[in-house]
Amino acid sequence: MADVAVAVDLLRIENARFREHVERSETLIRELERMLDTDVLTGAKSRRWLGRVFIETQPASLIMLDIDRFKLVNDTFGHAVGDEVLREAVRRLDAVIPGRLARLGGDEFALLCGREDEPDLLVEEMDAAISATPMRFGDCVLTVTSSFGIAHLPCSAGFQEALREADLAMYEAKRAKTVQEDPVTSWLPRQPARPRRTVRDLA
Repeated sequence: MADVAVAVDLLRIENARFREHVERSETLIRELERMLDTDVLTGAKSRRWLGRVFIETQPASLIMLDIDRFKLVNDTFGHAVGDEVLREAVRRLDAVIPGRLARLGGDEFALLCGREDEPDLLVEEMDAAISATPMRFGDCVLTVTSSFGIAHLPCSAGFQEALREADLAMYEAKRAKTVQEDPVTSWLPRQPARPRRTVRDLA
C-alpha cells in the first residue's frame, strides 16, 4: 500500500506540473495573439485582427482613411516625424472610436461598422478629430487632413472585396475634394525671421 500511496503522490505532483505548464502555454499564446493583433508602431489594431473580426461579425460597412500627402510629410520632415504623425492620428481617432481602428499599412487605416453605427457621422467625427488642431513635434507644426471612403456591404461581401470598395471610395473622395490648407502647414524655425516653408514651396 505504501508503494501505491507514493505512486499517487507522484502522479499528483506530475499533474500539477502539467497544469502549470498548460497555463503558462496558454498565457504565452494569449500574449502572442495580442501582439499579432496590435500594430507595433501606432498601437492600433492590426490588419490580421480586422480580417478576423470581419469574418466573425459580418459588418454592415467599412470605413477606410489615409493621411493626405503623407509621403510629402516623410520626404520633407523625415520618417521619424511621419511616424509621430501616425501615432498622434491614432491617439486622436481612438478618442472617437476606442479600440476599433486598425492600421492596414503605411498611412492607411480602417474601421468596421455595425448596423447600429452611422458611418457618415463617424467620418465627420474622425475627420474633425484629426484636423481640429495642428500637430506639434518640436519645431515642426503640421496641420493634417485625411480622406475617407465608405463601403456599404452586402452580407455576401468578403474582406478583400470590402477593402477594395472602400479604397476606391476613398480615392474618389481624395480626387473630388478641395484641400483648403496644405497638410504640411509650416515649418516653425528657431529663427523667427526665416521664411516659412509650405507644401506648395516644395512642389
